[in-house]
Amino acid sequence: LLDTAYNKKVLGKLSSFQDVHAKCTKKLMQYSLDVLFAETLKVSDLSRAELTKIFKYLHSVCGRSVTLDHSQLSKVAQRIWNNQGVARAVVDILFAAATAGEGAGVVELKDVLVGVSVLMKGTEAKKLRYCFKCFDSNCDGLLTVAETNRLLALIFGLIHDSTLSEAHLAAALEAVKKSAASEKLISYDKLLEVLTADELTKLWQLFTEFNNAL
Repeated sequence: LLDTAYNKKVLGKLSSFQDVHAKCTKKLMQYSLDVLFAETLKVSDLSRAELTKIFKYLHSVCGRSVTLDHSQLSKVAQRIWNNQGVARAVVDILFAAATAGEGAGVVELKDVLVGVSVLMKGTEAKKLRYCFKCFDSNCDGLLTVAETNRLLALIFGLIHDSTLSEAHLAAALEAVKKSAASEKLISYDKLLEVLTADELTKLWQLFTEFNNAL
């Protein structure tokens, strides 16, 4: 009987400690999310109401985690953009930036919020510069030929859809390389030279065709 009483007393305290720990963890997580939201709002192209909608949906997908894996991010992108080609492009863009860091298999929640904000409501120039930055793996302001090829394939794949040919892509890449000071490194300005105003406008329009009712 004494052993039973003692065990109940210890287990009771342990249970109470676990409850307190769980509550503290939940409050700390909520505080971290509140700080993240406030910091993102400062640089976001979205309104508070728009960002709140996306933030709540992201939180419902990733739970207590502050990162999203490929499957989770795909789910989010498909919910925001009805055009599946655009949704896949968003995932590719965000993961292009993530693979340059240590956590290649996930994307930070804060990076998703900023990226989605730019792609939804940023200007044409801001969208393209953001994409350029994501593919710039060493953050030196220049893309390698391989990085440029990946970015152009993504952009032209969206703009021209099924009409994109390998010859078109190869010609665009060659044009960028010829206009660059070095064929191995391409700047943002040199990349911009091969994209027409109509192509940039179409790219901008595709990303702005998103679902308001999350």
